[in-house]
Amino acid sequence: MHLVRVVWAGGVTTVNNEEPGDLERNADSVTVKNANGSTADVTPFALGDLADNDNNHELCLDTADIPVSVSFSAGYLTDPNNDLNPATTVDVI
Repeated sequence: MHLVRVVWAGGVTTVNNEEPGDLERNADSVTVKNANGSTADVTPFALGDLADNDNNHELCLDTADIPVSVSFSAGYLTDPNNDLNPATTVDVI
């Protein structure tokens, strides 16, 4: 199992001003690399570090493969100005 902490530039809530839930979790994708070097995209089985009004949350992965990047679909989350998030892909460091 792996946990990937994602940190946003500002606060992060849903378009309804709620904490992210299953809808947003299913819009997340983590690319993982297995022992033979091939990659696959997985969806987190849960989100953690919620309900604390900060700018990060945790993607909980049910795989031993190594996370290499995270992608978020556009339009699911908002910042403190209620701006919708763009489609984003970042490398895991």
